[in-house]
Amino acid sequence: MGRATVQTRGAQAARDALPKQSAREPASFMTASHEALFTDHDERRCDACSAPLKRFSEEQGTGVYVWARGDEVRREEAPLCETCSTAILARVLEWEFDDEE
Repeated sequence: MGRATVQTRGAQAARDALPKQSAREPASFMTASHEALFTDHDERRCDACSAPLKRFSEEQGTGVYVWARGDEVRREEAPLCETCSTAILARVLEWEFDDEE
């Protein structure tokens, strides 16, 4: 048995003063059902809210992702439902008006 020093006793006292954890926090998880196997993969969905989009609707909007790597600039169009495209447009216009002030 070794001797306890003032430093080790202080560390032990500090450790004992911490609140005891009775149980571990449960880990978050996700479940899926067999319905995911039978979804229509050709179905277009809104990129923001995942709502199904109508095939040939004039009301649906399109968003654009633009990113650059080195000298290369890439552009990818993303389908949006009418609600999300309106909300995104309103937010962009709000930023534009804020910049003018």
